Amino acid sequence: VTVDMGNDDSNKSEMKRWQARIKGSFLFHLGSSFYIGPMVSYDYVIGKNVERPELLNGMDRHTWNLGAGFSAVYDSRDVLTYPHQGLYINLTQCFRPRFMGNDYAFSTTELQVDAYQKVWKGAILAEDFRTMLNFGNPSWGMMALLGNSNSMRGYYEGRYRDKHKIEAQVELRQHIWKRNSLTVWVGAGTVFSKFSNIRSRHILPNYGLGYRWEFKKNVNVRLDYGFGKAGQSGFLFSINEAF
Repeated sequence: VTVDMGNDDSNKSEMKRWQARIKGSFLFHLGSSFYIGPMVSYDYVIGKNVERPELLNGMDRHTWNLGAGFSAVYDSRDVLTYPHQGLYINLTQCFRPRFMGNDYAFSTTELQVDAYQKVWKGAILAEDFRTMLNFGNPSWGMMALLGNSNSMRGYYEGRYRDKHKIEAQVELRQHIWKRNSLTVWVGAGTVFSKFSNIRSRHILPNYGLGYRWEFKKNVNVRLDYGFGKAGQSGFLFSINEAF
């Protein structure tokens, strides 16, 4: 079960978003690192300081969404908090129909694929792919957002939003000395209203570097500085790896 509460300044003074999310899943182990089971999700979104109401496309400022679906997971990682090798695949399908009380009926498909390999002494190469696809009529607060502490680091969350998104990143993690490690990464992502609208000029670059300090075995304090398009950048502090 996860509980997320946060906000973004997606349009600076034009609009702010405050969102609370409760998401839970119950997974059954089917063997060979494979799990599957039902999931439920609840979101409550408030739009504040809306100086340009047209940004909401006629939608309510306050919305809530209740959804149910399933999750399928394959996880062969050796260590969950700091993988050295293995594969992680998480496919989630959530339905939010009107008969559950939703004003905006839509479904969401999310896929995350991570792979890890040891490349030389003290070095790990990690690859991450993510996509979020909304079908139907998602409310403005449930659109796919680029930028957070785990992917497209350096873009503030909500600066780019649309019905769908695709992101990918590759990160090299190198142990340096005792509890100290360094990382570098490159990535790219885009948001779009439909697949036919994807254009190469709309793909946003992402790169950065980070420092890791292992305060307990396989658990790191993470300091990242990410860079994006048009001078966008951001400093991030967190626990555990981005993926």
